[in-house]
Amino acid sequence: MQSLALRESQDDFDQWFRNLKEDPALLLAFFANDDQLILGKYFERLLLFFFENSHQYRVIYSGKQLFENERTIGELDFVIEDRRSKDRIHIEAAVKYYMGYRNTSKHSMWIGPNGMDTLAKKIEKFEKQLALSELEEITKQININRREVLLKGYFFKHWKATELPYFHNAEKEDCCWMYEDEMKEFIDDEAIYAIIPKNKWLGFYIDETLSFHNGREIRSLIDRQIKLIGKGIMIARIDPATMKVIGKYIVAPLKWPRL
Repeated sequence: MQSLALRESQDDFDQWFRNLKEDPALLLAFFANDDQLILGKYFERLLLFFFENSHQYRVIYSGKQLFENERTIGELDFVIEDRRSKDRIHIEAAVKYYMGYRNTSKHSMWIGPNGMDTLAKKIEKFEKQLALSELEEITKQININRREVLLKGYFFKHWKATELPYFHNAEKEDCCWMYEDEMKEFIDDEAIYAIIPKNKWLGFYIDETLSFHNGREIRSLIDRQIKLIGKGIMIARIDPATMKVIGKYIVAPLKWPRL
């Protein structure tokens, strides 16, 4: 979001978030009926809220479906107008989490926790989605000046690996993954951890609904959950002094990525 949002005055931008934190009524009302959203749709709704309430941007389209011979051929995530520059911007947005399979920056080797999606496939899909706004149906209605991708999430390298995709942003927190039989080598017995449910992956904020466990306890819980659901588990390491997240980790089943 930096390439768009931070073109606003930084002071105005920071003040907008401070005001929203002090009085979140507008945000709560916006999400009043959205408590069951999957992560990707929740992310899109957050962006829509920002664009609709921003002083800089005007929403022209959101989730606009495109048709050809009465057949749906795609959807535009957002078309917005920059009120200052008057640019019309087509944005395709996604929140993704990729795990580095083998120690390489190759995009095809950065794979989603479900074992199916890859960073290479997502980039290819973005290219096709951005091309949709060049179709005659759209160009007759609106002149789009720019096309941009908004990809958020995290890259989790294997805890023994060093390589990351070339365009990654440096993270303040530690982000890595391990197989379930590697937990004893990595997870500190005395440290404090919490299992992060998927609806909280986006922010990794700590609230009263989370349970905290030492390393021995969290390994036992993860073993049981992996046996039950057969999928990777997200955990966070917590600084007990500040109760803030200092590390984000995925524990994967032994058969990942061939789930």
